[in-house]
Amino acid sequence: LMITKTVDNTTGIPAFAFLQAIKYCVDNGADILNLSSVGYYPSYQLAEDVILYAYKKNVLLVTAVGNKDTSSIAFPALNQYTLAVGATEPDDTRARNFLNEGDKSSCGAGIDIVAPGKHIVVLSIDDDNNYSSLTGGTSYSTAYATGVASLLLSLNPELTPDQLKTV
Repeated sequence: LMITKTVDNTTGIPAFAFLQAIKYCVDNGADILNLSSVGYYPSYQLAEDVILYAYKKNVLLVTAVGNKDTSSIAFPALNQYTLAVGATEPDDTRARNFLNEGDKSSCGAGIDIVAPGKHIVVLSIDDDNNYSSLTGGTSYSTAYATGVASLLLSLNPELTPDQLKTV
């Protein structure tokens, strides 16, 4: 497990720092990266280059598709070298109304897999000992998919990112 911090509570996700963190993890032995964030990058070409770099180094990037209720998935999940993850309700239908009325898991042909993304129990913001808050979104689904990919890789360390996407 390798943890990098690219987000702070005032400015959000600095895109360049996010891309540097991906490269750092790839260069330091990561096999799978969980990319729960979506967004805009100052240079899509630079982001595409970092994703391709990870792919060529045999690293799987597991990415959230976004919560915008559209049929087009967000970047970086739309990149062919990532595993794009959507969110489901407990009954396996498309997840909706995560935090705001109208939020839904993005959908479309580019999604590779879906995972639970609604009614996820998390640590309360107000109490470090209280696991009673419920939340949702494709970021949480991405964590589940990353865990499954990690388990598969532990069973067969020779699997490539392409093979992990099709198991």
